[in-house]
Amino acid sequence: MRSWVQGGLLAAALVMGSGCEDEESSRLPPDASVIGPGGPDAGVLDSAADRGAADVSPLADALGEDAPPSDAGADALPSDAGGDATAALPLCTLPAEAQKTAILRVTADDYVRIWFNGALVAEPNSLWGVLKQYDVQVFLNGGKKNVIAVEARNEWKQSGLDRGFIAELAYTVADVTSFVNTDASWKVSTSEAANWTALDFDDSAWATPVVLGPSGIAPWGPVVFNTNAAWLWSYLPNQAAEAKVDKETLWFRKVFFMNDQGLASDVQPCR
Repeated sequence: MRSWVQGGLLAAALVMGSGCEDEESSRLPPDASVIGPGGPDAGVLDSAADRGAADVSPLADALGEDAPPSDAGADALPSDAGGDATAALPLCTLPAEAQKTAILRVTADDYVRIWFNGALVAEPNSLWGVLKQYDVQVFLNGGKKNVIAVEARNEWKQSGLDRGFIAELAYTVADVTSFVNTDASWKVSTSEAANWTALDFDDSAWATPVVLGPSGIAPWGPVVFNTNAAWLWSYLPNQAAEAKVDKETLWFRKVFFMNDQGLASDVQPCR
């Protein structure tokens, strides 16, 4: 993490960073200290179309201010019904045309790779502290199970909080916007497992992450999300630098479901 972070300059996106050279921090836009969703300084929007997928709706449609949000937070930990229980569920009937937008916002300290329902949507880059947004609408399973998978890597050690990541998914269905944000309902592993990004991967043995604090916590400063998204890691990294490792990689997963109205659900509502 760089010296300018101490002043509260941090944008929202999944990237991770700590202790880089000063010249790298010069890439942060001068107005990046306050980055609001959907505004003119809302950072970089990577669309699925840029990665060979179909055209998607603009970011502005994803966050209608008149749409009452529903927050899939710590109380919305999904339970994946299986076997006969799944077969007994009704068929999902959410109309495809009702699914409008899905924007994933993320930042991290230092780097991340992101998969949405098994599709790679973001590779690591060195734009630490710069807002990154990914349009994942074409990957969203309307009315069904969804999985966000994140590989987060720290590269440099410093005393105090020097690693972590924070994310928010905002998706709009039938003019109602729902949020899925980083909190204690996510899962974390300190080792990489085969097929860990897949929808049907069993993460029941993974640990509960440690919540480092809400958006805005020092030393990262204000990160403007629409939810109470929290910084996560597998432990509280507030030790002295000499007690830490430089390079550390963690693997995170978040499972959520959508009901027939498109709202985030804590249980599988249909198949």
